[in-house]
Amino acid sequence: MFPKSKTLLLLFFLLIFSTQSVQPQTNSKNKKKPTKTISLGVINVRAIDLVKPEFPQAAWEMGIYGLVKIGVLIDEKGNVFSAKKISGNLVLISAATNAALQSKFIPLKIGDQPVKVAGIIHYNFIPDQFNWLETGYILGSSKSNFYSVENLIDRFPVGFQEENNLLKQSNNEKIKKSVIALIQNDLLNDKNSFWLFSVGLNLAQAQNHWKTNEYALDETSDNFQNLKPLVAKPPRETKVSLLENLQKFIDAIEENKTDEGFSILNKLETNFPLLGK
Repeated sequence: MFPKSKTLLLLFFLLIFSTQSVQPQTNSKNKKKPTKTISLGVINVRAIDLVKPEFPQAAWEMGIYGLVKIGVLIDEKGNVFSAKKISGNLVLISAATNAALQSKFIPLKIGDQPVKVAGIIHYNFIPDQFNWLETGYILGSSKSNFYSVENLIDRFPVGFQEENNLLKQSNNEKIKKSVIALIQNDLLNDKNSFWLFSVGLNLAQAQNHWKTNEYALDETSDNFQNLKPLVAKPPRETKVSLLENLQKFIDAIEENKTDEGFSILNKLETNFPLLGK
């Protein structure tokens, strides 16, 4: 047995060790900090590459348009890894979501630490105004340098399905005349669209006359005479640049400068996508 003094000394040391808590050593340098996620609200302005969504054909046919809001999560490198609908028409959601996932944003740091970002992308789907100037020119032309009837198929706005179906069957001259008559009837209550369609039609027919008559056209031709009163009394919405070029074309033909006139027409033809809307 231990002497009493040694026993007391042993108990003393055991008591000291039992009251001490041993803390495990850690290397703070190797400890990885959790990545933060910062919410920024609408983030369109932070985009490096904000991909534009395709306007869905179904939405075009049903006349659906408007604002779509997509909630996104963006990683530390600026890539979108999650995109979900917040609001908007269901027909437009898929196109907006796909565009959001392909977009790229400015990476965000808090101090030296890269962070993830939660934000909202706004996509405003606005249908292009249908180009009746171009449409009249396509249907009136026997052979355009830039357009074909196939450009029109499945692109007509709502309410012109009969015209679309006719062109799907055939685009021969008889069918084209029927489509022209239908369009003229359907546009009677839309002065601006009717005017644009009529101008395009008469320009195309003047072009046809020019090509089939040894490149000669005088101011007595029916198409030219039909065009003059249209240009003299345009709707208020007509673009100034379109009117100026049409007047230059008329002036050139009246001055017997046929080549100059059709040089102007060729320039007009290339700009119909902008001038006809």
